[in-house]
Amino acid sequence: MAIKQSPSKTPDPEGDKQFLETELGKAQSPLEKKLSHHIYKVWIRNQKDFKPVREDMVKHLRRVKGDYDPQKLAAIKQFRGSEAYLRTGENKCRAAESWIKDIYRGDTDIPWAIEPTAIPELPDQTREDLVMQTKQQIASIEQSLMEANGEVDPAQVTKILDKLYGELVDMEQKKLERTAKKRCDRAALKIRDQNQEGGWNEAFKDFLYYLVRLPFGIIKGPVLTKKTKMEWQVLEDGSYELMPIEVLAQDVYAVSPFNFYPQKEMTDINDGDIIEIHELTEQAIADLKNVPGYSNDEIDAVLTSFAAGTMKGRWFKIEDEQKVKDVTTDKKQYHGSKPVTQTATDERDDVILAQEFWGSVSGSVLKDWGMEGNLEDKTFYQVNAWKIGKHVIKAVLNPDGLGRKPYHVTSWAKNPEWIVGEGLIQFSAPIEDAINAITRALINNIAIASGPMQEVDKDRVDTSIPIYPWRTIESTSMQMKGDGPAVTYYQPNMHAGELIQAWQFFGKLLDEFTVPAYAQGASQSGVTTGTATVFTQLLAAASRSIKAVVANIDDDVITPYIQMCYDNNMKYGDDETMQGDATAVAKGINGLLAKEQAGQRKTEFLQLAMTPVLSQVLGQKNIGALTSQIAKAMDIDLPDMDRLDGNDETANDLFLQIVMASGGLDPTQENGQVANGGGAPAKGQGMNPDGSKAGVVNAP
Repeated sequence: MAIKQSPSKTPDPEGDKQFLETELGKAQSPLEKKLSHHIYKVWIRNQKDFKPVREDMVKHLRRVKGDYDPQKLAAIKQFRGSEAYLRTGENKCRAAESWIKDIYRGDTDIPWAIEPTAIPELPDQTREDLVMQTKQQIASIEQSLMEANGEVDPAQVTKILDKLYGELVDMEQKKLERTAKKRCDRAALKIRDQNQEGGWNEAFKDFLYYLVRLPFGIIKGPVLTKKTKMEWQVLEDGSYELMPIEVLAQDVYAVSPFNFYPQKEMTDINDGDIIEIHELTEQAIADLKNVPGYSNDEIDAVLTSFAAGTMKGRWFKIEDEQKVKDVTTDKKQYHGSKPVTQTATDERDDVILAQEFWGSVSGSVLKDWGMEGNLEDKTFYQVNAWKIGKHVIKAVLNPDGLGRKPYHVTSWAKNPEWIVGEGLIQFSAPIEDAINAITRALINNIAIASGPMQEVDKDRVDTSIPIYPWRTIESTSMQMKGDGPAVTYYQPNMHAGELIQAWQFFGKLLDEFTVPAYAQGASQSGVTTGTATVFTQLLAAASRSIKAVVANIDDDVITPYIQMCYDNNMKYGDDETMQGDATAVAKGINGLLAKEQAGQRKTEFLQLAMTPVLSQVLGQKNIGALTSQIAKAMDIDLPDMDRLDGNDETANDLFLQIVMASGGLDPTQENGQVANGGGAPAKGQGMNPDGSKAGVVNAP
C-alpha cells in the first residue's frame, strides 16, 4: 500500500490519525525542546498500549451503573422483553469495600507502625564504657572476697566477668530499644498528623472504590505541596487573630485509573515511564513561577499562548474520552467524590490540561531543556516533568534518593507481568450475565403466564373491541373453514420455580467467586455476624482471596507509602528526637488474626498451667515468663516484664554464692531455706534457737 500523502475525502479515521501524528512529528518547531518531544512520544506509546485496558474499564463501570452493553441492549429491545439489570456484581463490590474498611478501621486510621531495627547496634564508645564498668566491679568483687578471707578462684572470677559484661550489654540494648521505640512513636504520630492534614482518609476511600471495581487502584503520595491553613497569630498588641498562612504539607490522593497511563509490561511502578493527566487553572500555573524546578520562561509562554487563543485548554486528544464520560459523569450518584475524568473543561474555559511525566531521560535531552548540573549525555536519569502544549514547565531529577516514584499501585488479583491486574467485578461478570439472563427470563415468563393468551378468528370476530369480563363474543359462520370456535384461550406454563432454582445456583456460585454472603451480614449455616467475636471466627474461615487482597494493600500501598513519609521526614525534618534507623510495617488482617490466635492459645495454656499440679511443676518463673509473653502479644507494657522472662542466674547471684561458699555456708540454707536433701530448715545467721534475733534483749 502506498504511503498516504494527505488526508483523503473518503472517511478513514485510522489513516487520517496516523497521517496527522506523522506530520506533527515532522513539523516540530525549532523552539520546541527535545524533552517536550520525548514526552510526546511516550504519551503516544502509552496511550496506544493502555487503550484495551481503558475499554475494559468502561465495560466494568457500565456494570457498576447497571447498564447493558449497547449491542446487547439493542438485542433485548428487539425481543421486546424485560430490560431488568440486577447489579449483583456492584453489590459484591460494595460488600468487599465495606469488608476491607472494617479490617483497616482502627482507633486512628489504618493499622501500621514505625518499628526500629530488630537488633540495635551499640556505639563503640558505649561498649568501651561497659568494659570499664565491668573491670571496676570485678575489682570490687575481688576486694570483697579478700576481706572475707576467701580464696579468689580465677575461673569463678572469669565466669562473673563474662556474666556481668553480658548483663550490662543487655541493659544498654534494652535502653537503646526503649529510646528507639519512643523515637519511632513520635515519628508515627507526626505521620498520622500529616495524613490527617493531607487527606489520607479520603484518598484511601477513593482508592478502595477503584480497587474492587477496576483492574487496579492507585494512591499518590507523599507529594510536597503548598497549602493554606488557618492558625492563630500573635499581633503587636499581644492579642490573637485567626489568619491564613501557607505551609508545606505532604499531600496524598487517589489517582483515577482513567487519568493514569503506565508503560506496558512494567511489573514494578519504579521501572518504566508514567504519564498522569491534571487540570490546572491559569492562576495555579501562574503561582508556579519562582518555584524551584519550574521554568518561568516556559510558564509565561503557556499563559501568553492561552490568552492569545493559540493554545487551547484541551491541547491533546484522548481517543475514547466520550465513552469514558458516559460512564463516569454521574459517578457522584454512586460514590460521592469528584468525577474520575477531566470533564470540567467542557463547561469552563479557564482550565488547562497538563501531563505529568515520570520516567528516564538522557542527560543530553535534559541539557537541551536547560537543566544544570553534572549531567552526562549518554546517561539516563529518573526525571519528573510537567508538560503543557509544547512547553515543559518543570523538569527535575527524581528527588527520592532510591529513585522511587510517589505512586503506589495494587490490584484485587495481581498480574505478575504488568501492574494492571484484575478487579473483583471482572470475576463476577460472567456470573452476573447469567443471573441477569435468568432474571429477564423469569420476569418474561411470569408476565406471559400471568393470564391466558387468546387466538381470535378475525374474519368472524370484531377484534377492535378488547376482551373484558363477561363479554359476549358475537361471530358468524360465514367463511368458516372448520368447526372450531371463533375465540380460543391458552394458558402458558409457569416455570418460575425452575428459574428461581437456577438463579439461586448462580447466586451461590457468585459467593464462591467473590465475597461470601456473611460478609454482607447474611446467615451462614445458621450463624450471623452480629458480634465481633463471631465475625472474627467467620473471617478466619473465609475465602483466602480477601486475605490475599489485604496482603496486596499492605505490601504494595501502605508499607511503601508510610516508608516514603518517614524517609521524607528524616530527610527534610529538623526534629532530632524522631531520627533513627526504622522501617514501616503494615499490620493488616493477617497479622492481626495471627496475633490474636497466638495470644488466645497462650491464654488457654496459662489457664491450664495454673492448676495446682502443673503450677508446682512449672514454677513461678516459667508461669511469669508465660504471663509476660501474653502481655506482649496484647501490647500490654508491664513495668517488670523483663524480670519475668528470665530464668538465668545473675552475676550478683554468682557473687553471693562464692562469698557464702568461702565462709563455709550452704547458699540454699540461708535465711531458713531447706537444705539440699531435705530436713528441717537451718538456722539463719544472727538468730537464736527460738528464732529471735541474736544480741537483742527480748522483753519477757
